[in-house]
Amino acid sequence: MVENMSHCDGLLLFVTRSNYFVSNPFLKQARRIRFGHGFYSPMDAYGLGYISNQSSSLSCNDYRMVRFRCGASDKGSRIEVYEFSSDRWRVVADKSFDRFSELPESSVCLRGTPYWIGYLNGKTFSTIQSFDFEKERFETLFLPPSSIGSSKLGNSLALGVFRGDQLSLLHKSRVTGKIHLWVMKKHWSKLMRIAIPEVAMFPKFSSYFIDNNGKLVLLNRGLRSINICIVGKGGDECQNVQCSDLVPSIGGSACYYVPSLLQVPGFVEATRRS
Repeated sequence: MVENMSHCDGLLLFVTRSNYFVSNPFLKQARRIRFGHGFYSPMDAYGLGYISNQSSSLSCNDYRMVRFRCGASDKGSRIEVYEFSSDRWRVVADKSFDRFSELPESSVCLRGTPYWIGYLNGKTFSTIQSFDFEKERFETLFLPPSSIGSSKLGNSLALGVFRGDQLSLLHKSRVTGKIHLWVMKKHWSKLMRIAIPEVAMFPKFSSYFIDNNGKLVLLNRGLRSINICIVGKGGDECQNVQCSDLVPSIGGSACYYVPSLLQVPGFVEATRRS
């Protein structure tokens, strides 16, 4: 059973209790990655990314994976980085990072940098954390005005990527019933604010994107079903689609997949060794 999943540039990371698998479904490539010195924990969070070589080719970037422990603790989070090029795990130190008190609510990867949103130890509001693979440290990104001070009971927050190159944040207020969509340029800029019918107000949207017609596509994943809500810019046009009988075999955040020609890093070498 797949316990968790992350994605970056068309690559998918599948986490099971005994192995990691990095796959490009479009190219039908997959590579198993050893656990390293650690062991599987349901409180581990993951992210795929890379250090850019300033080339236009994604295949030339230095792809890596980060794993860190979540959960309330007085100790800092154990942070480990896996390098695809060397097939090695390393423990890295970042004393400034206070671990998430629970698993992040949402995660995305943008231009090689993974982002997570969740609650740090002792905090009652969400924060966005990113991991810089070159500096090997976490960095904090401040929330936009409408979601500052958002609490677990009153709001739902989810990260996304807008038009392929900008970080976005969806904020749904349970109090007002409105959805705010923010896009990060040099600073947060509000892209839209809409109200959708009560029937479409799921407790939490695990993934979303803007389609080519400017409509907001919201996805909410249940245990055995996926609910999709397609909303027009004004909120007056709303379509609901439910995909039932879903086998609950994959945990973690849902995501929409964009096919890529990027080869799984180290796939050819791993195939030769086997």
